[in-house]
Amino acid sequence: LDVLDIQVGRANSYAEPNGLFVDEMEQAISMIAEQFEIAATAFTAYDPSCDPEGNILRAGLRLMEHIVGEVEILSA
Repeated sequence: LDVLDIQVGRANSYAEPNGLFVDEMEQAISMIAEQFEIAATAFTAYDPSCDPEGNILRAGLRLMEHIVGEVEILSA
């Protein structure tokens, strides 16, 4: 999750600017799903104390939903 730009939120104390936005991550996931079977994923580097508003948590949930949707589309 620390690949996300700090304008989205801070996943941890090491977060830096110039990361990806959620829509860019969704696009990347879709492109990966077109080329490869998504067999597993991991959401890491999240420190809730750095995300008091829950922005990264919500972004992570949105990305999880997107991944599940991509897997369901390919499985159908």
